[in-house]
Formats: sequence, structure tokens, C-alpha cells
Amino acid sequence: MTDKCVQKLIARNAIFSPFIIFFIIWKIVLFLYSFHFSKLLYFSTYQAFLVVYFIITSFSIGWLIARLATYRMVVNKYHVVTSSFVDLLNKRKKMFFKFWFFFTCIEIIYCQGIPVIWLIIGNGKTYFDFGIASVHGFLNSLLLSLSLVSYYLYIVTNQKMHLLIPVFTCFWALAVISRNLLIVNIIQLTILHFYFTKINYYKLFKTILLLISLILVFGVVGDFRTGKEAFFNLAVVNDNYPDWLPSGFLWVYMYLVTPLNNLINVFDIIPPEWNIGLSNSTVILIPSFLRNLIYGDLSYDSTYYLVTQAFNVSTAYIDPYRDLGYFGVFLFAFVAGFFVKYLNGKTEFKSIMFYCIIMQCNVLSVFYNHYMYLPIIFQLVVIYFCFTVSYKKRTLVHAHAEKKHNI
Repeated sequence: MTDKCVQKLIARNAIFSPFIIFFIIWKIVLFLYSFHFSKLLYFSTYQAFLVVYFIITSFSIGWLIARLATYRMVVNKYHVVTSSFVDLLNKRKKMFFKFWFFFTCIEIIYCQGIPVIWLIIGNGKTYFDFGIASVHGFLNSLLLSLSLVSYYLYIVTNQKMHLLIPVFTCFWALAVISRNLLIVNIIQLTILHFYFTKINYYKLFKTILLLISLILVFGVVGDFRTGKEAFFNLAVVNDNYPDWLPSGFLWVYMYLVTPLNNLINVFDIIPPEWNIGLSNSTVILIPSFLRNLIYGDLSYDSTYYLVTQAFNVSTAYIDPYRDLGYFGVFLFAFVAGFFVKYLNGKTEFKSIMFYCIIMQCNVLSVFYNHYMYLPIIFQLVVIYFCFTVSYKKRTLVHAHAEKKHNI
């Protein structure tokens, strides 16, 4: 029986290029920082400008070198995949979702409920108490991968049943009160969507509405976890803050600008450790049960350099700086720019999935180091071993179909 080929046109939206996205995200953070809506933001806009443009320039150099290295590479206009591979992905999607569901049920039984129920009944337990150490991180990584693969199947087959897992992942993130899971899932799906879909004004308008809705949801979830008035006090809001803005805006504002604030603080007061082993940068790559054995409980003290304990993240570049100073920041941004551009020139399934994950890490680099955060970056391993590793024989069909199309 002939193995049919499915092909999808790759959109190549200029505004969704890796460089433009990275530039816009960091410029937005710099723009928001300049308003100084919080008294905690005591560094000048000029200091923030220097830090942001150092990171953008480092990323740009990596992106440019990757572009020059792949200059002669033929850029395909279509993503070609065989129907047998689509069937294989669908079977594996079902199998691994059952796996995720089984072990999540074990977690629920072990923890005696889920965070949203604990919140309703007021038993004092929080989302920090949910999950089995290390197992929970792997299950999150698996669910995010399943969501991404499922949405890919929807794009390729146009069958709406494949939207069930992506939608379920969003609701599950709300059920366990995990903003990180919700944000990562939505960003990765958005990147994948516009990888194959040309942007027009109508779709851009819908995306903006989605972003606004996300901000509101972000604020609501945050209010549940901390409380609105309590958060306003934590943020030490300045007199110039517009009271008419929804609470979700302040949540997003503070979570975007305080990481940059903390990063500038580190640049200002802490000398680098010149740690060639990159232990600060890589410690969160190790599962928690091994991390404590290897590094001990005090190995990752991230509190002494914070402007305030209430906001404890410092972009993706805090730990590279602690390890190797400004060179560490340059190296991480350079590598991020290089690999995302390199992946952007490839059109096979694995590279597209990897591209979405790395792009998500780039977008959220203003907040946290997802490049080295195991539950997020482990998606690369999940995608490879769970969905592509046994497809060796069929890749010949894929390559032949792609070559035939390019002739």
C-alpha cells in the first residue's frame, strides 16, 4: 500500500522570525521598566537600556552567524510528512497520554487532592505541595510535549479531535494553579500555529485579544494565590500607577520588569564566581532527588541578590553571569540566537518541535532560564525519544517526497 505524503506550506512570517520576536520582547520589557510604576525599580532607564541591548546584541551575533552558516542551504517552502508517520504520532500520543494520566492519578492520590480543591476548601495546602518530587516535573514535560504534538497533528490533519489535549492542558494548568504551565503551553502552541499560518490583521487582532485574556487570567490566578491587596502592597506601587488598569496588568508588569531589576542589581553588586563548570547555570537541569545529593541543600541560594524576596526571578541570564560574568551572559544569548536560527531553516517534524520549544525559551528569557529548567527543556528529550526515535525507516520516504517536491 502506497504511503501518501501530506504537505503544509510554511508561513515564514517576518514578524515571527526568531530575531524579531526576541528583540520585541526585550524592548517591551525595557519600555515597561521606563515607567517605574513600582518603587522597587530604583535603577535608571539608562542602566536597563545598557543591559537589555547587551543581551539583544549577543543574541543577534549568534543569529547572524547561524544565518551565514546556513546561507547556501535550500530553504523549503513546504513541510512534507508521510501519512504513516502521522498515524504513528497519533498512536503514540494516545499511549503517552494514558501514561501521563495514570501517574497523575497516583500523584493526586498521594497528595490527597489538587491545588484548586485545596484553595476552595481552604485547608492551607498550596500548589507547592502538589506532586511527587522529580516525577511531577517529568509529567509536566510530557504533558507539554503531548500538547505540542497534538496541535501539530491538528494542523496537519485538520481534525479537531487533536485539539482536546492542548485545551485540556490549559484547564489542567488552572486546576493545579500553575501559571508557568499555562504560559509555556500557550506560547508554544502560538509559535507552532504561526509557523504554518500567514499573519493577517484579523488573526493578529485575535492574537492580541488572546494576549489580553491571558493577562486577565494571569491576574485572576495571581489574586487566588496571593490576593489583590496583598500583591499591591508587595509591589510597592508608585503614585504614577494608573488605578484604572486591571489587576492582571500589574501582575504581568511586575513579573516582567522585576527580573530585569534583579539582573541589574546583580551586575551592580555581585562579582562573578568564574566557575567554568557552570554549576549555577546547570544545577536546575538535575532532577531534585539527585540535585540534593550532588549539591546539598544550600547549593542554589538565589535570595541574597534579590531586590526583594517577593519577586525572586532574574531572567535567563542571572546564573550565567554568576558563573562567567558578562562573558557567560554573552555565551548563553549567543547560543540561543544561533540554534533557534539554525532550527528555523529546517522543516522536518523534530526540528519544528525543537524550534517551538527553544523559541518559547527565548520569549520567556525575560523571566526565567527555561534553557536550563529541566521540566521545560526536557521536552526536547521527550519529543525525540517518544515521538521520533523509531521512525528511521520512514524517513527515507519523507526525504524522497521532499526531494521530489523541490525538483
